[in-house]
Amino acid sequence: MKWSEMTTGKRVLFVIGLVCGIVYLVLTALSIFDINPVPGAVTAALFACFWLTNGILQKNKKIAVCHYILAGLWLVIAILDIF
Repeated sequence: MKWSEMTTGKRVLFVIGLVCGIVYLVLTALSIFDINPVPGAVTAALFACFWLTNGILQKNKKIAVCHYILAGLWLVIAILDIF
């Protein structure tokens, strides 16, 4: 979907998902190199947010359900990492 075809709500969700995905990658890279270790719950929750926004923006319902499942799994991983 082109940027000009998106509604304002979809643009906001796209930017939120993109920011969550980029922050997830940066924090994971920092944790791998032990520069600034971040708790795994934070990164997993960010990745869950990324998948959730991708699911909301998806037009194909079967693919959207897969994104929702991935978001739920990453959220469970984040909750388990807390305990």
